[in-house]
Amino acid sequence: METLVKHFKARLAAWNYTFNYRSLLPYVILFIAFSLSTELATETHALNVQLWLKSIGPYVIVSAWFIGCGFWFMRRGSIDLGIVFPLLSSAAASIFMYVLLLDLIGELGDYASIYWSENPETVTAIIVTVVLLSFIFRCATMPFYSLDNSCVSKTVAPISAAMVSGESIKEMSPRDCHYAAAHETGHALMYAALGRLPEHFDVAIEKHTNNGTLGHVSGFDLGHQLEEKTMVEWQMMLLLAGQCGESFACDSMTTGSISDHKRWHTLATQYLSNNFEGNYFSPAPAGILELQNNESKIAALKQHQCCVIMEFFEENRDTFFAMSEALNETLLLTRNDVIHFLYNVNLTNGIPQPFGAFDVFSDKVLLSTV
Repeated sequence: METLVKHFKARLAAWNYTFNYRSLLPYVILFIAFSLSTELATETHALNVQLWLKSIGPYVIVSAWFIGCGFWFMRRGSIDLGIVFPLLSSAAASIFMYVLLLDLIGELGDYASIYWSENPETVTAIIVTVVLLSFIFRCATMPFYSLDNSCVSKTVAPISAAMVSGESIKEMSPRDCHYAAAHETGHALMYAALGRLPEHFDVAIEKHTNNGTLGHVSGFDLGHQLEEKTMVEWQMMLLLAGQCGESFACDSMTTGSISDHKRWHTLATQYLSNNFEGNYFSPAPAGILELQNNESKIAALKQHQCCVIMEFFEENRDTFFAMSEALNETLLLTRNDVIHFLYNVNLTNGIPQPFGAFDVFSDKVLLSTV
């Protein structure tokens, strides 16, 4: 019970970082305006639709809100007010649309009902056309629904479960949670080099998962086509820091860093292809000597970065283990929680600082463009 109370207080403390009060203001104003102006339709069909919508709509909105919270709780395996409050924005938008539709039916329902009665074939054709066009539009844009262009919703280097008989592990064991906490703490600690965090930032362990992802750290997108050298160096170390965190905390490593290393290798190839570390033959080496040169460059870069990361973790040993234990216990660290730990981090030689040197880690928001 004490753990639950502490978790509840931590989520309330983070409210200001995960919920924007001002985002609700337009909905509140429009809700009041349309509520005051809503009139009942007089035509039978329009009136029935309006009354049915008025009766059923609130139940649908409330049910959808609780279902959304339920899915989140099931996925996290813990109580997390950090997502409950942002869902209020969606609920407010739904309530506004509900009231707007009631008002439109009251204003235009009679005219629509009369027109439908006089021109049933035309109205039916319009409805069928709209439905078909919506279906075509949905099919055409479906490949893009999996893409998220938000600067804060992208996740950095998720740790993945092993695959058994074609299906990912459904629930994490205590050992899994221990490794995942060390892995994600390694990623998160690298954010100390930025001096500040994105607005909607968290570190999480997905205790119950169906997609193989056991944890994540929020990422960000600055929106640039060209990345600066120092930023790429930081991104590469960020990707390696997960497995380094496992090695540092557990004296062993898991097989959950596959995506990390794929992405690191892509960045490393781009980085070395600019000859930042001497000659690197790209896009393809011409012979065995050039191939050996490229392989040695890749290996040397990875070894150097891992050494820098491990020295960084050793310098901040107490903070690392405190953060890892907190994540293992609560399964979620909000932006406010992470900042609390990063205040105490000391940067060591070799850790890139993409936004320049700073004296104290700030609680200000990392902007989407810099």
